[in-house]
Amino acid sequence: MAPTSDPAHEPRNQLLYATPSLTAARARYQERLTELLRDALHDSVPGQAELTAHLAAGQIATVLMLLMRTNQERIAHGATADELAAQARDEAADAFAMLRGGLTPYAG
Repeated sequence: MAPTSDPAHEPRNQLLYATPSLTAARARYQERLTELLRDALHDSVPGQAELTAHLAAGQIATVLMLLMRTNQERIAHGATADELAAQARDEAADAFAMLRGGLTPYAG
């Protein structure tokens, strides 16, 4: 579900993170997303180790989930989706640039 700033959806947003069964479903979703990305990445680069594809997929899936959660939290604190659009786009671009660069800013 995409984050929304519509106040009518706030109870739904709270339920997504406060209900154990929904938290478990979100974890299964991330696991399945990682598996699908792993398979697609592995198939796209012949000869690449499956573990390498799995590690990359885990990083990509985690970035997607963290970006989504960050935007949901901002909306829950009163921001609107329209207000956040440019910031969210820039943060997503920065996150994926960091992945492409191998986390260079933190490579000591």
